Amino acid sequence: YVVEMVIKKTNFAKEVVSVESGFEALNYLTEIGTDRDKLPGLILLDVNMPEMNGFEFMERYMNFSDDVKNVCQIMLLTSSIHPVDIDRASNNKYILKFINKPLNASKLKELEVA
Repeated sequence: YVVEMVIKKTNFAKEVVSVESGFEALNYLTEIGTDRDKLPGLILLDVNMPEMNGFEFMERYMNFSDDVKNVCQIMLLTSSIHPVDIDRASNNKYILKFINKPLNASKLKELEVA
């Protein structure tokens, strides 16, 4: 909820869709299918989430079509500073950036440039 509030406050995105878990996110993407107008341009994913962690989400995300994976950019937003997590994220070609919490306006500004 904090991340959603920061994004809305800074007008970073036209629309913000928040879900409670990785399962809900996967279901959301499945429902959208390959409709490029509805697919999120950016997915902020945490390493630690209810029901499934961010890496488990990524394992299932790999099953989506290239049409989906080419539209959705994934950034890992986390409080984890564990080297294994950083290395694992760096080795996944679909995770574009590893961002440490807390998310703030200056970190969002960096994402706009990226």
